[in-house]
Amino acid sequence: MKKFFTLFTCIFMLSIRLEAQVQLSNLPVQQPIHGCWYNPDTQEWLLGFFKNFAIYEDDIWLYQSMNIRKGKVEITLEKGNESRMIKLKFDNKQDSICTAILPDKRQLKLTRHSTQPEFKCKDHRTFIDNGYYTDSVTLIGYLQHTERTSPFSISIPNFYTDEEDTYYADIDSQGCFRITFPVINTTSVFLDWGKEGIHIYDVVEPGEKIFLYHDYATNRTQFMGKNARLHTELRNYALYPPNKEYSIYVPYYDKTLSHEEFMQKLKDIYQTKVNILKGYTDKYPSLSDRFMQYIQSGYTMDLASYLMQRRFALRRGFNKEFFDKPYADYVDSLYNRLPQPYTLQRNTNSFLRDYLGYYNSIFSTAITLGNIEVLRYLDQKQIHPLNKQQKEDLLAYEHAIDFSILGKHYGKDSLEIDSLALPYKEGMLRTNELLNDSSILHLCQQYQSLIPFLMNKKEIDDQLICFEQIKASPILKEWIVTKAFYNNMEYKRKELDEKILEYFKQLVTHQEFRSTIMNRQETYIALSKQEMNYPESLKETDHLKDSNDADELWHTLIDPYKGKVIYVDIWGTWCGPCKKEMQLVAPIKDEMQNKDVIFMYFASNSPEATWKNCIKEFRLTGPNIVHYNLPQKQQQMLGQKFSIHSFPTYILIDKDGNITDMEAPSPSRKAELINRCNELLTK
Repeated sequence: MKKFFTLFTCIFMLSIRLEAQVQLSNLPVQQPIHGCWYNPDTQEWLLGFFKNFAIYEDDIWLYQSMNIRKGKVEITLEKGNESRMIKLKFDNKQDSICTAILPDKRQLKLTRHSTQPEFKCKDHRTFIDNGYYTDSVTLIGYLQHTERTSPFSISIPNFYTDEEDTYYADIDSQGCFRITFPVINTTSVFLDWGKEGIHIYDVVEPGEKIFLYHDYATNRTQFMGKNARLHTELRNYALYPPNKEYSIYVPYYDKTLSHEEFMQKLKDIYQTKVNILKGYTDKYPSLSDRFMQYIQSGYTMDLASYLMQRRFALRRGFNKEFFDKPYADYVDSLYNRLPQPYTLQRNTNSFLRDYLGYYNSIFSTAITLGNIEVLRYLDQKQIHPLNKQQKEDLLAYEHAIDFSILGKHYGKDSLEIDSLALPYKEGMLRTNELLNDSSILHLCQQYQSLIPFLMNKKEIDDQLICFEQIKASPILKEWIVTKAFYNNMEYKRKELDEKILEYFKQLVTHQEFRSTIMNRQETYIALSKQEMNYPESLKETDHLKDSNDADELWHTLIDPYKGKVIYVDIWGTWCGPCKKEMQLVAPIKDEMQNKDVIFMYFASNSPEATWKNCIKEFRLTGPNIVHYNLPQKQQQMLGQKFSIHSFPTYILIDKDGNITDMEAPSPSRKAELINRCNELLTK
């Protein structure tokens, strides 16, 4: 009986102990350990204790066990097969101070903060420059006190285009998420820039691991990781009232401002931002070197980017307009202050696009002449060298032809055309003689087969001509060359010709840049070989090439679909916005596939291979989709019939074949488009 009583007592006591541990592991972890704990000497966030898990070593850990005795806590954390033990001893008078013995045997005094810490020590670290090779960043997060359903988003500028790449992480029921995303070198990043987001503008380094904690109840954000201080400093500055409240925009197209006045306004904005930063640094003198570099270079690139946006307000086409010397000289001075690495600021990308585009436009011409490109090729290959005068004359000839063609296009009289072309007249006459020389004519005929390659090469070279006039480091040159080839592929939506690919390899030696182009090349080769799904969507148009009546042509195209609603998209493979919208169509056409709705596409000036690749890439075939790539004359007839002046153009046609909307909703307005189609179906 005594043994039975002893055994019963042991089991009862053990069950009480186990029950206490279960309650503690589920927490309420309230006092004395709940919250975020810091090293007061460095202000480093080391520990976070929350209801169902802890945050330690930049990650989430579960509670394996927890023993709380008066003034002391012993906690075992687990993550997969790993475990860590942490011991805490609290101050007798304050539960916001404790001594922690960490798994690495460090014994530190920690404090619990309810407000954002201020860093007191200096930090002279510089940004990582990994030579522009792909690496990754891992972001782990805990969003407390939120019921949001949208994913956490990460947007970074694409190194090869002028667009953003966005990655998403689903948030679990406890508010936690984890994501690893690629970066090329140290780069700026938008964290959670959405409707329910916390909107953080930050910078990340290759190979970095970040833990982000945000409490929606207090709008407080904490970071853990090797760059936690920098992330915290940038977040604090973003919330600094004078900085947060100051915002002004000067439209680049404001014709009431001269270039000088526009530049001065932007300089004033820049100086105001610098003054706000100075006020902040006076208040917090120990801000890190990287914080200062990032903010200052950001202001510089903002200024440079906005100044170059002004180029879109310049007169283009016939008799192009350029900036005056003081304006151009000032922008040049900003170009010479590009931040390092070049990926550090997102506006560097847009600034370089506009800066190079502006200078390229000074030296480039709107036309490409086959025989002139042959002569340039023969000169480069030393097959038929040209002297300096002849090279200048070729360019003069192109400019003179430019003035003639563009002048007629813009309705200018011959006197004005001749006046502007006068400086190029002598060079044009000498080039005329050269091109009509019998030996040159023979050479050009001999190399006639190279003209398609040379014309394609000229398209790329036109983006690079100013390299001889401006300073650029070798890595910057190779980056910009890679962008030119990459964009050429994206524009045409097809692989590069083998000769063009070899030309690229001559210009670029950087392995990462080479791999990027080769990977894209393989993608487009595979796309070209891919079978067209539901080829019946592509309609034959040869029988329409003799059509001369736009109304008759239009009815021939739409009459087979009487009784159905028709959504017309007039687009072109050369049109970036067209292709961006087309990427959004697949889910819409899938949703409408069992309804009497036809998606009808008219491609304008679109090469067949590129046209077919776009259709395959965007999954735009099916029983409810038809594509026309009409002969140029017939496409122009439709353009004139409907006064098409912009691309893409969307048109809605009812079941009786009547146009109901010449400005129909675009695919990016999905809900509106579907509702509009459904309305027409019921009529």
